[in-house]
Order: sequence, then C-alpha cells, then structure tokens
Amino acid sequence: MKHSHAGHGAGTRTVCGTGLAASSTRCSSGIAARPQDGGTASCPIIRSSSDASFPRSYGDKGGRLEEEARLCGIPVFPLDAVPQCDLGVAAHCQRYLPVVVRARCTLGILAYHPSLLPRHRGRDAIRWTLAMHEPVAGGTVYWMDDGADTGPIEAQDWCHVLPGESAAELWRRELAPMGIRLLTACVTRLAKGERPRASPQDERLATFEPAFIKTRLSD
Repeated sequence: MKHSHAGHGAGTRTVCGTGLAASSTRCSSGIAARPQDGGTASCPIIRSSSDASFPRSYGDKGGRLEEEARLCGIPVFPLDAVPQCDLGVAAHCQRYLPVVVRARCTLGILAYHPSLLPRHRGRDAIRWTLAMHEPVAGGTVYWMDDGADTGPIEAQDWCHVLPGESAAELWRRELAPMGIRLLTACVTRLAKGERPRASPQDERLATFEPAFIKTRLSD
C-alpha cells in the first residue's frame, strides 16, 4: 500500500505503514513510511534486520513487500530509522514494535490481527480458531501498545468458517481481504482528521494461545 499526504484542515496528515499484498498473502514484518517533511511520491520501506528468520506461514514466500518496493525504486531502511509521522500502520505484523518506534507516530500505530480481539491473542490466531472448531472468525484493527494484541480496538469485522477450511484458505478467502478493507477504511477516516475510536478491549473475554504445534506432548 502506498499512502500519500491527506488533507486535514490547514495542514496535512502523514501516514506510514506496511501493506497486505494484493494477492492476499502475508507480507513480511516492516513499516513503510512517509516523513512529515515531505519527500518523494513513493513511501520508503522500513523493515527490521532480522526479517530473514521471520516465520513463513499461510503460503507466504517471505519478503514480498520489500521485493515490490525495490522493484518500484522505493528505498528500504532498518526499523530504527522510522521517520516522524502522524500515523503508523503495521499490517499483520507479528513483531513487537517498541515504544521508541511507536512514539515517532503522533497518533500511534494501527495493527491488524486475524481474530475478534480480545479473543485469540497471539501469533497463531487462525490456527487456534480452527482447532477449537469455531464457526465464526474475524479480524481486528487495533492500536499497538506494550502488550501482545492488547491495544484499543479501532475496527472489527467477522466471517463464517467453511467446513474443512484450512488456515491458509480462510486467510486468503476472507481474513486478508478483510484486513485490507478495514485498514484502508481506518486510514482514510483518520487521514481526514476524524478522531480515533480506540475502544478498550474487554479483558473478561480475553484469551491468549501460544504458537500452534501439532505434536502431542505425550509423543
């Protein structure tokens, strides 16, 4: 996703963020940013130096965001080089972004998680949704904080789970397009100067699952 400056009163609101690939596979962890002091028409890409070891799941081939950026002539920088901006977007980014990075985004950093938060916090939300035979799944856009998927909710949507559907199939059919739609709507609204909704998560409903493994402990 490329974001340009959006009108906001007498000034502009600048956005930095990752994007979900148009083919609905997952991008590697990173942040694409446009600095507040202007710059070129294309947003530079910010990624961590350890992305080579980033888990590849749901059919992800790894590094697609960076590859597309380089093909388009968009520069790539390390995570600690995130420029000052108004809003950050981390689309399905499973890497913790420290406060020093979040502080460079005036409004904060929006993230997308493929579950109906506060249920199924953790990196394997889709697999746990299917393992628990839940008939409904969903996605949440939320504001990153110091916790794991614990920040205030900006937007949510839901979908049915088809019988026998795999995590990759559910991601491609519903949850990745849902993330693109929700993030686009949120960024568009915030770029117009509207106030964040930022509804606190209900901790009474919260669940957290560890990384999903198929091997039984008794094996």
